[in-house]
Amino acid sequence: MSPEAPLLDRLPGARRQVARAAMALMDAHWDEDAGLFRSPDGDCYQLWRSDQPVHLVRETPMYALGLLLRDGPGDHPRAVRALQTVLDLQLDEPDAVYHGTWVRAPQEERRGPGAVEWRDYDPNWREFIGTTLSLVLHDHDGRLPAALVDRLEHAVGLAVEGTLERDVPPRYTNIALMRAYLLDFAGRRLGHPELSGLAAEQALAVHALFAPHQTFEEYNSPTYYGVNLYALALWRRPECAAVLRELGTQMEAGLWADIARFYHAGLRNLSGPFDRAYSMDMTGYVGYLGLWIAAVVGLEAAPVPDLSSPPVHAWDLCPGVAIGLLGSQPPATKTPHLAAFQGPRTISRTITAEPYRAATAWLGEHVMLGGQRSQSTAPGSSQLHRVTVHWRLPDGRVGWVRLRGGPAVDAEAGPGRVDLHAVQPTKATRLDLELAPAVAAGARVEADRWELPGLVLEVDTDGVLETVDPGPDGLRVRYAPRPDAPGTLTLHLRLRVAGHR
Repeated sequence: MSPEAPLLDRLPGARRQVARAAMALMDAHWDEDAGLFRSPDGDCYQLWRSDQPVHLVRETPMYALGLLLRDGPGDHPRAVRALQTVLDLQLDEPDAVYHGTWVRAPQEERRGPGAVEWRDYDPNWREFIGTTLSLVLHDHDGRLPAALVDRLEHAVGLAVEGTLERDVPPRYTNIALMRAYLLDFAGRRLGHPELSGLAAEQALAVHALFAPHQTFEEYNSPTYYGVNLYALALWRRPECAAVLRELGTQMEAGLWADIARFYHAGLRNLSGPFDRAYSMDMTGYVGYLGLWIAAVVGLEAAPVPDLSSPPVHAWDLCPGVAIGLLGSQPPATKTPHLAAFQGPRTISRTITAEPYRAATAWLGEHVMLGGQRSQSTAPGSSQLHRVTVHWRLPDGRVGWVRLRGGPAVDAEAGPGRVDLHAVQPTKATRLDLELAPAVAAGARVEADRWELPGLVLEVDTDGVLETVDPGPDGLRVRYAPRPDAPGTLTLHLRLRVAGHR
């Protein structure tokens, strides 16, 4: 490849493949009239659905970065247009809580006094868009009109003003990591060394939380692990402060080690438990982490969905441009886990000591189980899955079971089984387990035995099977305490793998 070829063409093979896949999606859904990337399915970050085109502001500067990297016919003027449109949609109201962030889409209602975070605006767009604009400025400012460069620098400054006022804590991992890079960049670019000092402080604070157990508190998230890797890759860029480069390299290696530990290349999925997961099967939606793995092993072997048509969570394919540019650096000893299943293993590792949480898992040849140990009495959320089962279906797809929301549980996975019990159960406590839609049609569920396509689970419980009902996301199986249970109320459940077919 000629050194004069555009940078996109000179990227290493797997990284180039990921970047080109992202560009293909954004090329197909560029709206020339609006000057923005249009959501492929009218779904905007699960906030609302619309029969009208919805344009995504966060993803558009990533497209501009890709256009500048590709540098084909018409790419440069389109990149300029995209950047100008995004800059027009930044919120510049110094006395407002949303100052310096961007609208999520021009179709959303405008904010005003009393604006509510997440409902009326997303504060995190400061970091997502601000870091992308920083890459554009650092790598391509000499190719952009001087007036546009001035506007880009001003936009970064506004984003910094807003993020300083907000002051996210270091345990808000993905935003804190991006914020540190943004502050460090702005300190150098805008001539404010005090910002670089704040960036170093944030970097040290995040690392102090990571160091004891070599993990982040927001644990096992197919989307947010990907954001963490993006931010850490920014930290190790040569222009960053030495403390960011050093700590970023350490934490990136530690995060990859944990990913390799829980990743099953044969099933192309992370084992649970998941602190935050939008879905259970990474081959069915775009999880940001899947793109990082693809940048190592290629799209065909990675946990990504079919990209021949827009997939679920299609907008999370757009960062493939930055992934291709930045590249990933998993330790050489961990890379084999990303390419092929490395054999059965049992895992138990502490997430946090206070409050105590530990992730446990068992990965077999065709089945994997996850459970989170915790004495927390906090209820679950829709994205927290403390108990998980994955296995290979007869048709080659992945089946899964998860515990949904509901009461606090303490769960532990081991070879061929996962045990869970409710923490401080009451008569109203219920354990709701959900079976994937691909599993539901062929399932025969009884109180002590589940015969599922490709898998048989035996159930030991001191509760009773209360209901088996179809739900919007699959089959819902509910266990309840025995009404005549003597003494201290308990609700225990063990799922044991009795066979894989």
